[in-house]
Amino acid sequence: MLLLGGARADAQRSCAQKEARSWEVTIAGPDERGDRLVVEGIVTGSDGKPVEGAIVYVYHTDASGYYARERAGNTARLCGLMRTGADGRYRFRTIKPASYPNSDIPAHVHYVVSGASFPEQSFLLEFEGDPHLSSSAIARDRAAHEGFNATYRGIRPIEKRDGAWRCQRDLSVATR
Repeated sequence: MLLLGGARADAQRSCAQKEARSWEVTIAGPDERGDRLVVEGIVTGSDGKPVEGAIVYVYHTDASGYYARERAGNTARLCGLMRTGADGRYRFRTIKPASYPNSDIPAHVHYVVSGASFPEQSFLLEFEGDPHLSSSAIARDRAAHEGFNATYRGIRPIEKRDGAWRCQRDLSVATR
């Protein structure tokens, strides 16, 4: 189990009893309010090859923009752990998160990825078309991922298919 500091540690604790056993996980069940979302991707190393055994931890807000049912809390209840297979793939099924209430921060999913061959690394997933995304944020994201396939960008297109929003977010980790 990876250990994190600050608010991420609070969020991590809510997933502490879960174990990353599979490359895919369902985070939000059918009773969770919100639009269904499926995110999948591949974790690759510095050499561009898939990373087997990477632990992918994700967490996000609910459809109202809160991490916890008690509005003052910051422990993420919508979270999941996955372990990539030999192909580096991961997938999670959840609901589309909302922006924090009364904020101009875009809706997003937090990622923390760790593995035996690389240190813990953090990523974000934000969605094209979010009204809180600025043109400068989009430009920074494109510049930060220059030279990579577009699927590695943190701001991703999202499309409705088969009753759910779908998105691909590949992750490139700095391996040793």
